[in-house]
Amino acid sequence: MERGFEYLVDVHGEPGARDIFERICTNLFQSMYGPTTKSVEVSRGDGGIDVLVGDLPKPQKVYQCKFFLNGLGSSQRQQIKESFKTVTTNYEITDWRLCLPCILTQQDLLWWSNGNTSKVS
Repeated sequence: MERGFEYLVDVHGEPGARDIFERICTNLFQSMYGPTTKSVEVSRGDGGIDVLVGDLPKPQKVYQCKFFLNGLGSSQRQQIKESFKTVTTNYEITDWRLCLPCILTQQDLLWWSNGNTSKVS
């Protein structure tokens, strides 16, 4: 039986599911890029980085994990813009990626493609 990320919410609640999603992302990127991959403790002051490859202040790759199960409403889009602005203000990055546990709608993809965040990656 295949279970979606909603199952994590049912079992662990929203905060627990969010943490597990970020750990899943971290484990995936560690398997891809090796020991230079690090997670950043979740906090309001994480600088817009959840997972990075390399070292600060010039990481090779930056990942922002957002646990949005139901697509991108205006609040979620604003959070993405703020995270991107925070990380690009604080660090010299060339590769920023957004990780979501959902499939985006056509409207979401158009928003993303139309440059609502600067084209870093």
